[in-house]
Amino acid sequence: MLVYDGSQLARADADVFAKQFCNPDKTNSAIVTKVVECDTNFKKAVSQEVRTLGEKLDKATNTLCLKKAGDMSVYKKVDLTKAPLKEMLIEMCDADFNNCVKKLIETDSKISDDMKKLAKLKDQKEYDKYEKCTMDAAPPNEKLLVDKILHDKCLGKAGDMSKFKKVDLTKADLKTMLIEVCDDGYLKCHDALMDSDKKVHDDLDKIDHLTDSKEYKKLEKCDYAAIKK
Repeated sequence: MLVYDGSQLARADADVFAKQFCNPDKTNSAIVTKVVECDTNFKKAVSQEVRTLGEKLDKATNTLCLKKAGDMSVYKKVDLTKAPLKEMLIEMCDADFNNCVKKLIETDSKISDDMKKLAKLKDQKEYDKYEKCTMDAAPPNEKLLVDKILHDKCLGKAGDMSKFKKVDLTKADLKTMLIEVCDDGYLKCHDALMDSDKKVHDDLDKIDHLTDSKEYKKLEKCDYAAIKK
């Protein structure tokens, strides 16, 4: 079920979930089936009004946008002959589909009004359960889990970044990147956590061993090119 807040998909952990779920190397039929089950249980738990409006919007957006989805054949571990699995992958992972939906919200006043109405009717408790259910179903991503631990423990130890006056610090991604690379307080906290938390140490060590050296060199090259600009 599509749940929107104004004109955007209202999933607080959208980026994290996508990085875990939209992974052709790990995501398989069993995982997508679990996410479909989360969706089915969510529909059963909400009110009839929400269910009816959600199904109406699903039908409208899917009719117009599923055919615009890209090639999902990269998900070789998922049985794409099963429509519910393929449609769930498209809804969660396909940029063309999601761009189509966003454009519909911007250009079709009826769909836009219905999306806003659905957002107002949203049962936050049930939606939180849905988010947790789908996140639990997604294959784990060790780097994201470690990043979350480091951010929870260490971002608060960062110093004042306001001296970077040419950086828009209202954008969380930019500020976080600056802190991770440049802030002594964060780096000291990172090192201390590595020494004191065996799981964090082992997970980072595992990530290091799994990192493709060729791809890492590309990243380094990209970073240096950005700095030179």
